[in-house]
Amino acid sequence: EYLDEEETTEITAEVKLSAGIGSDYRDAVGDAERNADKRGNAQVRFRWQQVNTRASADSRLTWSDNGANIAVFYDKKAMIPEGAYLDVREIEEGSDEYEEYLAQTRTAVSTGSNAVKEVNYVRFFDITIMDGEEKVEPAVPVKVVITNYPEGQSETFEVENNPTDPSQGTHTITFSKHLWIEEDDFMETPIPKYKRLYPGFEVRLKGAYLVKCTGCIKDENGKVTEVLCEYDPDSQGGNPKDGRKVKGATIHWVDSENCLDAEVRLYDNLFIDEMPDAPGKNFLEGLNPESLTVLHGCKIEKSMQDVAKEFDERENRTGTNAPTFQFMRIGFFCLDNKDSSADHLVFNCVTDSRNK
Repeated sequence: EYLDEEETTEITAEVKLSAGIGSDYRDAVGDAERNADKRGNAQVRFRWQQVNTRASADSRLTWSDNGANIAVFYDKKAMIPEGAYLDVREIEEGSDEYEEYLAQTRTAVSTGSNAVKEVNYVRFFDITIMDGEEKVEPAVPVKVVITNYPEGQSETFEVENNPTDPSQGTHTITFSKHLWIEEDDFMETPIPKYKRLYPGFEVRLKGAYLVKCTGCIKDENGKVTEVLCEYDPDSQGGNPKDGRKVKGATIHWVDSENCLDAEVRLYDNLFIDEMPDAPGKNFLEGLNPESLTVLHGCKIEKSMQDVAKEFDERENRTGTNAPTFQFMRIGFFCLDNKDSSADHLVFNCVTDSRNK
């Protein structure tokens, strides 16, 4: 069953294929991959970005005499920018990437009632969502539901603005039944020494309560959409009254009932070639196509809107340094002094504390 077209954003691209290879079907190769049907031991395989863990996507292939048109339908909650399009790249036959997907495809189609013994014709296509020259990356917050917290109830906590400098004061945050956390702060099956949320494990929510994970909810593709937890009402501020020791980490979060969406821009090296201007080289060929990554639908405390409003009112704001912030456990960011506004928050990454 496909997503309701009235509730989706459709993005299409033409793909040059031999007609008659197959129609649409999916297998269990991966959460963000789909396959075209197999006929005569032939298969056309696509992979694309799963944008935003709250949203799901479906694909449809429409055939013509010269090839095929692939349409990807995203839930509107994925917040695909208006005017975005699909950039289709065929994965070169014989490359390491090609061989990796070939092996996975052979495994996928060799089981089940319609299994085939061998795949003798296969082409792989990588599909990326583009907005102009920028790649649209998924925003990956995951919703947490505190199952034993009353629906409709909310409370406030005071948290420090700078843990290392108390003189910078505090601000108020809200807490409710529904929260957002980072996707990588939950694992259904944890790796060794993993100290964040997984079933049966307890962690601290920064400035709020202790919570224990009781499970998760997945969509039809096996993607985790909600993490289920129970909170300890006697652990306000992260300190349990019974004095028990908590082995889990302290993770950051935002209240889903009191947060804003923001655009975040991440930057990488401008060149992938260490000597792009060396003799005999065209420096343009050494540009890094992923030097700018734009994330949409990131979740941020609502109080940030007040900071943006104040910055909007500054004179000559494009000629001054924009307000800067540390996003907890992520890095240092500043408001974009040209594109950001109180109605559309845009942050630029200055330093990524996790990868740099």
